[in-house]
Amino acid sequence: MNDCPSRPSGREDKTRLIRQVTRAIIQYGAVNVELVRKKYLVWYLTGGIILACLIQIPIPARAEDNANTTNQTSKTRQIAAQAHFRGGLQEVQNERYAAAVKSFRSAIQLDPSLSEAYLNLGACYERMGDFERGKPFYEKALELEPDNPTLHYLYGTALVRNGQAGAGITRMERAVYLNPKNTDYLFNLGLGYCLVTQYHYAVSCFESVATVISNNSLVWFQLGLTRLNLSQTNEALRAWDRIELDATVAADACYARAGIELRQGDVSNALGHVKLALLLRPGLKEAEHLLARLYQRQGTYRKAADILEKMNNRQQSADIETELTLLYYEWAANSYTQQNYAAALDQYRQAGRFRPTRSDIHLGIARSALALGNIAEASVALERARRYARTTKEEERIQNLEKEIQVSRKRPDEAEITP
Repeated sequence: MNDCPSRPSGREDKTRLIRQVTRAIIQYGAVNVELVRKKYLVWYLTGGIILACLIQIPIPARAEDNANTTNQTSKTRQIAAQAHFRGGLQEVQNERYAAAVKSFRSAIQLDPSLSEAYLNLGACYERMGDFERGKPFYEKALELEPDNPTLHYLYGTALVRNGQAGAGITRMERAVYLNPKNTDYLFNLGLGYCLVTQYHYAVSCFESVATVISNNSLVWFQLGLTRLNLSQTNEALRAWDRIELDATVAADACYARAGIELRQGDVSNALGHVKLALLLRPGLKEAEHLLARLYQRQGTYRKAADILEKMNNRQQSADIETELTLLYYEWAANSYTQQNYAAALDQYRQAGRFRPTRSDIHLGIARSALALGNIAEASVALERARRYARTTKEEERIQNLEKEIQVSRKRPDEAEITP
């Protein structure tokens, strides 16, 4: 039997030649492909037929060869995916989030099972201000690894950061369930509970952390704040007693303790703690504000006014200006009661700087000026008070003071001033 087909002429159809070669390969079997190639090689060369015709014929491979090739390809793709993933992490470190997104997407295309790439892709979209676009990638990462506590935790904290506290707490609860001894999970779950005012659950989380890490001042500080929200003042103070003075939260704890003491009427100890807070962290705005209030409570108005004026000069604030108005008004009334009319006049003027449309302030200026015998300034201030009067009581006070001014004009030496 002649296995080799007859030599074709140059015009013979290539298709017929390919079919003949295919039948021969089938006859010899896949194991003897090389034998077929050798047998027909000379014929192809002498016949002037391009050897590429043979390449067009699909040659079946053995099953084990297919498996080896597939495994090799898979490993190659995984290696390439890891390279893109590492490149994405480098872009994140450089805060080039758009470039990082491209790298993580390339990693996913090469290895769709790479959960870390989905996680970081979602985080990049969050950094770019589009958290909703990133959510599906967080969820895909969890779909690939549903029992990975870190993925639940990171997605949960991202949800909380973006105003979805309820869903975030659910994820963090799952993370704690999967890894109940992880103090980071417990602490941040406690913070999440505080956001939704579930303080009893938060206390449980913080206490669990404190049993593992007893020297962490941040944990004790947060535990104290949570206790305070539950009106457990003594327990809060005991927690803050565990805070080291060199801890970053020591100033905050001193400030919080001073606030408690002020509410309890213990101004002296409150002053001590708020000054300590400012010593530990100079420029702590909340502590400065509290110190001014404490000085005002003590009647040390000048120190209180200096603090509030400096705060308002650094950053003008309607709230601070309101406090300055009340401070100067109270200070002026106290000076007037002590018959220090010159000081009272100046302090009423200071109050008028911040609230020039308050009738009662202009009445105070008029009264103090009249007490000093300055009828002209008293008359001008009285007209302003009349312009801004809003209540019947204010109008009555204006009328009474107007009568006093008229009396003073007639008998300035005998004028009797009614406070």
